[in-house]
Amino acid sequence: MSADDRVREALSHWPTAAGASWHPLGNGLINQTWAVRHPGGDAVLQRVSDIFDPAIHENIRAVTARLAERGIATPSLIPTRQGALFADLRGHGVW
Repeated sequence: MSADDRVREALSHWPTAAGASWHPLGNGLINQTWAVRHPGGDAVLQRVSDIFDPAIHENIRAVTARLAERGIATPSLIPTRQGALFADLRGHGVW
């Protein structure tokens, strides 16, 4: 499966996927990251390294929520169509 196929599969889990385009964002040493443009705006899609437990997304949500409560600009996680904080594509990673 090509990188574009994996990104397409991952994006299909989010409501923002329709009409999306993407390109690699940097050269991460741990995670793989793409800039995503979709009809609703811009987003970042990241394949999280296998060294992290998927529960890391709960920590990210908690930290970004706390920052936002204090008026600090911060990115936020976009829930999947099922309301999850990540999509597990099994052999193709956690996104």
